[in-house]
Amino acid sequence: MPSGWMWAILLAAGVFLRFFHLVEFHPWLNGDEALEGYFGMDLVKKWSWQFFYQTGQLPPLYIWITSLLFRVSGDPFFNTWFTAAFFSSLALLVSYPAARFFLGRDISILFSLLFAFSFWPLMYGRWGIQSTLVPFFVLVCFWLLGAYFKAGDGSWKTCLSAAVGLWLGLGSLTYTSWLIVIPSFFLLMFLDLSEEPRKRIATFSFFSGALLLGFSPWMIAAVREKFGGYMVGVSMASGFFTWRQQIAVAFSSLTTLFWGPLGTSAVYGPTWGGLLNPFLGACFFLGVIKAGASPRSHRATAAALLLLLFVAPSVFSADNVEAFRMIQALPLLLAGSAVGLKSLLGTLSASRRPAVLGLLLFVSLGVDLYHLWRPHLEGTAFHWKVNHDSGDENQQAYEALKPVSQRMGPGLVFTEFLLLSHNHSLRVAAYPFNALDNPQLPVSQAAWAGVVTNIHYGFFLARRFPGSEWRRLSWSDTEDGGEVVGILRITDKNRDIFQKWAKAEAYLHQLGVESEGMINDPQNYARVVEKLPGGYPYAQGDPFLESIFSEWFAQYHFGGGLNRNIQFLENGISKGYPAANLYYKLGNFYYWNREPEKARQAYLMAVKCRPNYTDAAEVLSRLWGGK
Repeated sequence: MPSGWMWAILLAAGVFLRFFHLVEFHPWLNGDEALEGYFGMDLVKKWSWQFFYQTGQLPPLYIWITSLLFRVSGDPFFNTWFTAAFFSSLALLVSYPAARFFLGRDISILFSLLFAFSFWPLMYGRWGIQSTLVPFFVLVCFWLLGAYFKAGDGSWKTCLSAAVGLWLGLGSLTYTSWLIVIPSFFLLMFLDLSEEPRKRIATFSFFSGALLLGFSPWMIAAVREKFGGYMVGVSMASGFFTWRQQIAVAFSSLTTLFWGPLGTSAVYGPTWGGLLNPFLGACFFLGVIKAGASPRSHRATAAALLLLLFVAPSVFSADNVEAFRMIQALPLLLAGSAVGLKSLLGTLSASRRPAVLGLLLFVSLGVDLYHLWRPHLEGTAFHWKVNHDSGDENQQAYEALKPVSQRMGPGLVFTEFLLLSHNHSLRVAAYPFNALDNPQLPVSQAAWAGVVTNIHYGFFLARRFPGSEWRRLSWSDTEDGGEVVGILRITDKNRDIFQKWAKAEAYLHQLGVESEGMINDPQNYARVVEKLPGGYPYAQGDPFLESIFSEWFAQYHFGGGLNRNIQFLENGISKGYPAANLYYKLGNFYYWNREPEKARQAYLMAVKCRPNYTDAAEVLSRLWGGK
């Protein structure tokens, strides 16, 4: 056992690695991370007990914590990534006591060291999403379960059984994959009951009651908010995937743990190789052999069964391989590697073990740190890279708007004028200087406005607001021309325009919030679609808003053909800006609606517009020979 000060240094080093360059590690928030802040910021202004969020119907705990952070910190990047790093550190701190109930002292030490310094434990705490809570909750479950197994019969054992059940139920607040953890631990408690049913019936009853209590918020919300649409949607039951796709994802989920996915990539997974490096992967299989040959092989059988159950959410998904769907398997994976490493060291003399262990861990850590940080390093110097080649218009807009805020103070940043195909990262990142979102910033004192919109609208707005500044965002042109960001000065003469825009922004924001979760609920989708025209007064009379709202409404599915989508776009052209991107989209809808001549005329109108950055000319050339 390392001495107290040495143990403290090792744990501190593991925590340090989790917070090192916390907000610079990723160049920008990805779409999933932005949604945490997107919903969390809303809860700052008005609290809601909504349980499931986003299309993935994810539980609320991470968003609730993010909302609390926004109440005390104005740094959206820190608020997004701190929770993941913090809970990853907590998982490290409980790793040794959680393992000690089931494994020997030496193996528990090795397990904790691997948790501190190997790739997957270091990597998962760098993503600001719900699933990063799971390892800590799983380890606490093992800790409580181990204490329950070790306790003698009596009131203390009964209390521990209730604690296991309550914590297991509350874990449902973390992530969807927790739904496989609950029956797994329930099975372990049931097997304990079956050994001595008369002695264990009371403790099992307390466990079940506490589990029901902790799990009841999830069950109530599942009925109220109609949980299940997303899980069906990513499985074979949706009808969208073939057996070949399902088999490929199933095998890749397993190989991702050790060698990497087969012919594809793993979402939130390794950039190369597996989640275990080759050395730790070999130790895992050595540990499996060692555990299977031990007198206590029934423990190894139980651990193997748990491992198979824990990876099941990824194995039975058919859409893609996602490492976070099997994050609950992380402790078992490292435990197997620790058993194998202990077995390997056991072949050496006692005097050589510390030196060999140090060398092996140093090499393993070097490989894993290179794997973790190489995508974020530039050249050979230890220099952090900000990736400007991503083409993310939100990041580029933020880099244009932040200097303006430093020079002119808070402004009005209109981010909801972008369609739902764009993520919400700009809205989250602009929180420190966006008076439309930050309740501590007075809207009435804003001296400038930032607008991210289609490049064609930018030409109209530049004429409407003389002296405004514009910057093109997209590094590569998109089919509708790409985006621009505009900095517009707010004066007493035009302040009423921006007040109208602010009301329109608030309405579109509410639509955006509803749209992130309604895909899994056909009734809610129908309700939102039905009330869409009721928001038209927010745009009426302003040509820019007329165009924006026509695009917004046209992105929904109304059923019964595309006539309503076409009507919205035609309304935007006639009452708003007759921009090339609107004509181009109108041509697309006519073509999908099997009206080729009207589609051709719309594409021709797009080509005649000045400016025109759309792909209309290319479409005409391919379909009609340019005529």
